[in-house]
Amino acid sequence: DQLAELFEDEWRRAILREGLRRLEESRIDKTTLAVFQAVTLDAREVAEVAAEYGMSANAVYLAKFRCLERLRGVLSLVEGEWV
Repeated sequence: DQLAELFEDEWRRAILREGLRRLEESRIDKTTLAVFQAVTLDAREVAEVAAEYGMSANAVYLAKFRCLERLRGVLSLVEGEWV
């Protein structure tokens, strides 16, 4: 059971890494991607990221939402390709 759990965890991490790589290579705006990474991957405060990029907090949340939506689609494609 532990081996199966370890395999599943590594499988999910590999899919996420590939999904993030493809998201970075997509035609998504670079600032939107940077804001998404700062808030989600780096776990920075929305207010801090908004101030750094000269955006409102609402714009930061919108950037995060857009990237998450696109990432979900990319992850679905990756999973379908790798199964």
